[in-house]
Amino acid sequence: MDNNNIPLKHRIAFECAKEVKKAYYRNLGCEPLPSRKAEVVQTKMALACALLESLPPVVVAETIGVDRTTTLYYRKNHESNMTFWNGYSEKFKEAKSLCDVMNGEVVLHERQNRIKIIDVKVNILNKQIKELLEEKQTIKSKLNE
Repeated sequence: MDNNNIPLKHRIAFECAKEVKKAYYRNLGCEPLPSRKAEVVQTKMALACALLESLPPVVVAETIGVDRTTTLYYRKNHESNMTFWNGYSEKFKEAKSLCDVMNGEVVLHERQNRIKIIDVKVNILNKQIKELLEEKQTIKSKLNE
């Protein structure tokens, strides 16, 4: 699975979501299988709903290997699954805790990127200030001649 279908602004989150998926299945002691068995579907749905709390459906769909409309169906049924589908809420809580960690990492990464952008802008402004000060000095020296 590649990230060609993911908009550039969501690629960092997509990479983090893939890591969440790996950790989630490892913690549950199972593999993400292409099956319609209830246990497999329940596991995938719980992960999708946890991811959907912070990511757009297209990113979640690409992460778990379904189409975008399937993720919307998962979200629509989430509340009733939490109440009535035995085992679902535990899987969702596991996925949610991993997503909370992911969200912290994404926010941190975005802040680090913002700092880099600000540093570049500050450097540009410092260069402009230096040039203006030099120009000022040149004008002053010509006035004093």
